[in-house]
Amino acid sequence: MSGKILVTGATGTVGGAVVRELAALGAPVVAAVRNTAAPLPAGVEVAEWDYERPETFGPALSGVSTLFLLTPPLHPREEQFGRQAIAAADAAGVTHVVRLSALGVETGQPSGHGQIEQALVDSGLAYTILRPTFFMQNLSEGSADSIKAGAIALAAGDGKIAWIDARDIGVVAARVLADPAAHAGQIYPLTGDESLSYADVAAALSAELGREVRYIPISDDDQRAGMRAAGAPEGAVEGYSYLMGIVRDGYAAQPFPTVRELLGRDATRLGQFIHDYAASFR
Repeated sequence: MSGKILVTGATGTVGGAVVRELAALGAPVVAAVRNTAAPLPAGVEVAEWDYERPETFGPALSGVSTLFLLTPPLHPREEQFGRQAIAAADAAGVTHVVRLSALGVETGQPSGHGQIEQALVDSGLAYTILRPTFFMQNLSEGSADSIKAGAIALAAGDGKIAWIDARDIGVVAARVLADPAAHAGQIYPLTGDESLSYADVAAALSAELGREVRYIPISDDDQRAGMRAAGAPEGAVEGYSYLMGIVRDGYAAQPFPTVRELLGRDATRLGQFIHDYAASFR
């Protein structure tokens, strides 16, 4: 490995996990952040990176050989951001881009993922694409207040999800970033080993927390209305509606063995995740 590894989204759920794992490996990691005063692991270099200010890309990419590209999910300009970042990486002499995309992109989900993937392939840069499914951290971050109140109300029906822990994504991404040539041209679906419905999730939460947590299936219209009432932007309302449709139709249910194949261990199980994050739900 030569040159530095630049990680975008370095203070977020996945990007933070990638930075921590690379730092633990002793890799030359640079955290790309809007707020350069954000707390990061000791010894991690920091560079300003603001998708609203693409002039920050060039300086951040100086001396970088490998880029971990994470764009703001469900942002109306996500595709534009991704294309600008790829062009800047190419101009700066980056040799490999590891793109965090999403499982199901092949179904045409309404985001920039598919277009950014294609732009990366067309760029001529060496690439690896990671396609994770729903994060377990969606529960501890997006649904934590609902779980504390005793119920999860979503338009997921009885659909199942092969949930993945973002910590596992971070380890996979770090391994790829540390030896990118070994993964060039690969597209990796990333899931857990279990296929679980929200009812299953509620039961697991109830068992860990010692109190009842219910799953309440609601209609798509009710979900949209609730998100709008909570002030969610329309892009997020439409995007989440589409994602729940994927769950209802069974497209998120299939587990893939990629984590086990790449890491030599099983993916983190939901019960372990809930135990580790129990404080978020109390």
